[in-house]
Amino acid sequence: MWALVFEASRLDEVVEQTVRALEFSILAKYAFGLAQLFSAFYHRYQILKEEDADRRRWRAAGVRYFRTQMTRALDLMGIEVPARM
Repeated sequence: MWALVFEASRLDEVVEQTVRALEFSILAKYAFGLAQLFSAFYHRYQILKEEDADRRRWRAAGVRYFRTQMTRALDLMGIEVPARM
């Protein structure tokens, strides 16, 4: 989970890099990579069905943080977040 949270936390850095380079693809590649990382996390770990309450809360918090950062990234690219994925 920490790899997912760390990667999600890099959004501001990636945005600065994108602006400095005037290269939109940097942000697009970052968002795609972040989505792939989340997909791997989601398929590997239980979240809602996790029996340990502390683990469930930590994982849910990580998912919420990912969602916030991914929503920001998509918004910067002018992409509307689907209601359901």
